[in-house]
Amino acid sequence: MSKTARVHDKTDIRKIWGRIFTSDYYFYEPFQPQIECCLLYPRIADGRLTDDQYRAVVETARAAGDFGFYYSETEYPGSFDNPDHWWCEFPTYEEYHGLNMGGVETAMYAKDSSWGVGVSDDWNAVIGGSENFIRRVDETCPVWRQDITETIDEWDYSIKLSGGTSLISLIVELLPYWNKYPADEWVTTLTRNIEYQLREYWQKRAEGDYAEWAVRRAEKMNLKLDAPR
Repeated sequence: MSKTARVHDKTDIRKIWGRIFTSDYYFYEPFQPQIECCLLYPRIADGRLTDDQYRAVVETARAAGDFGFYYSETEYPGSFDNPDHWWCEFPTYEEYHGLNMGGVETAMYAKDSSWGVGVSDDWNAVIGGSENFIRRVDETCPVWRQDITETIDEWDYSIKLSGGTSLISLIVELLPYWNKYPADEWVTTLTRNIEYQLREYWQKRAEGDYAEWAVRRAEKMNLKLDAPR
């Protein structure tokens, strides 16, 4: 029987969460070094995974021998002092979705800190864990690849003209994790396409009023720009 129970003493779960995530801002290197691999689920609404995404994580956690997971609202400073933290023994999707959370940034994470899911208020979720864990999630719900491709296509115009880089920047930051997938042609192609788009974007900014800032951002992404004309 599935079960959810509110966690009243947050001392331990704060430490468990901190062994997985670097901060409650699930962008730009969101995971601690021991997290081997991760993937990105774009298009997340209301701080919760979709049914298929949730099922993929839960089935993988069960297969790994887990008995449940912690579920926390992490949006605001001092989030671990508020009441919105739960121990969940694999509730149904409806029960998971029905939990009363105070914000739209949330985290699901293992009791042994072996995996975690961080959902941001930018409608994206990052899932981190061992290579075997992420491969199993990928196999159970592979739609993330199509979602990312479609999202990049949708953002192409804003990347070039209005500076909407947050999602693309996140994808680039996470590529080192994805590259742990051996001989993955999709990831290799994605890397080349995104790096080309970002290099083009930062090159234009480097020739404008924000040159030093653009160069620093490009360097952080390991993108080599041409010398200003």
